[in-house]
Amino acid sequence: MALRAIMKEVSAKKLSVKKRKLKNSAEKEVKDENHYELADFVVRHFRIPNWREYNGIKYYPKELVAFLTDVIEVFRAEKTLCHISPPVTIVGDLNGHLQDLVRIFNIKNEKALKEEDGKQVFATEKFVFLGDLTGENQKYNLETVCLLFGLKMLYCNRYILLRGYEETRSNTEFRNQIMSKFPGAAGEDIWSKFKTAFSLLPAAAIVGEKILCVHSGISPLVKRSIGELKEIPKRDTFENLAPIVRDVIFARPCEPEEDGADSEDPLYIFHEPTNTRKFNDAAIKHFCEKEKIDLVVRSHAVLSNGFRFSADKKLITIFSSPSYKDMPNKGAFLRVSQEGVVSIIQLRPTDKNENPEDKKKKKKKSGETGKPESAEKEKRSKEKPKKGSRSTVSESREKGSKEKTEEGDKKKKKATSKPKSREIESLYDNLSEK
Repeated sequence: MALRAIMKEVSAKKLSVKKRKLKNSAEKEVKDENHYELADFVVRHFRIPNWREYNGIKYYPKELVAFLTDVIEVFRAEKTLCHISPPVTIVGDLNGHLQDLVRIFNIKNEKALKEEDGKQVFATEKFVFLGDLTGENQKYNLETVCLLFGLKMLYCNRYILLRGYEETRSNTEFRNQIMSKFPGAAGEDIWSKFKTAFSLLPAAAIVGEKILCVHSGISPLVKRSIGELKEIPKRDTFENLAPIVRDVIFARPCEPEEDGADSEDPLYIFHEPTNTRKFNDAAIKHFCEKEKIDLVVRSHAVLSNGFRFSADKKLITIFSSPSYKDMPNKGAFLRVSQEGVVSIIQLRPTDKNENPEDKKKKKKKSGETGKPESAEKEKRSKEKPKKGSRSTVSESREKGSKEKTEEGDKKKKKATSKPKSREIESLYDNLSEK
């Protein structure tokens, strides 16, 4: 499988849903607090008119316990090493960024755009998430994890959720948030279920037999092949990790200035703070050659551009949480095509409290169109239309071919009859197609 990287940059896209009467009862209060309907449970997470007014989801303790009990059995059935075939989307650390997760689900691949496929991305594509689903100072950790767990249950073979650093900590902000929302025994019960679910997450995934996905690193303890991970039993205990699994979750690449980083010999250096190892570029190259893989994909690092290559492009680090802790960093995720072509898609930082309608008004005032500035200047110099002049606009349109005009008219008709962002009713249709 030949690999080549294609880079794209994607601006913010938000799920805009009109408040309409639904065929199903997703907008109604959950009447039975002891049970949950899986499709309704997932759809509730997409019901976001705008982010400024969004206050999260009201969960009931018994509902969550029932949901997590089922999730645990799904993860228990998986091996420590999973396999998935392309095409697939690979997402790095989310750190509880629910808005950015929804943005990723709203960005369609080229094939879907060409075919004008109306199906939702979350229901049709395959995904690998590299761990760290929750994070510090994030309001929607619970919603982020519950949405991903719900999608895992609905589309079991299409979603792989790997265990990350945040899924190995016993005293996290996530626990504190749960205890704040569900005080007393109910909160302890829910946290206990989450700990068990996290302990059963797989440690690594292989895409198309050529791309290894891990949370952080590689291990010298792999003697024969990475397939040895399959034989490592997952444990219901939270902290006790098998040595290879610990390396996969905690081991990290050497920084360029660190001792041994530029050595031509494969080196694994013990890192005392995490009780695991660091590895140099030579170790990655040797590992890829030995395992016959083309690329290792990891996360577990904040990056200004959202991604970074190393080891002669045998290793790529991606980070999918733009504006992490209010920093101006971009996010990034990968798309692997059927042929093994790897595309890097960047996510720009967004104002998480901004109303989409306010943003549209700002664009109109500033003349922002999303096109390059040079292209806009050229267009203005050619057309120079007067305000309110219909003739100048129509003349500029006539410069195009007749086919383009007709095609544009068709698109306009479609836009007026059917909004681009689909209604919640269509989410139910997608959920029924596994």
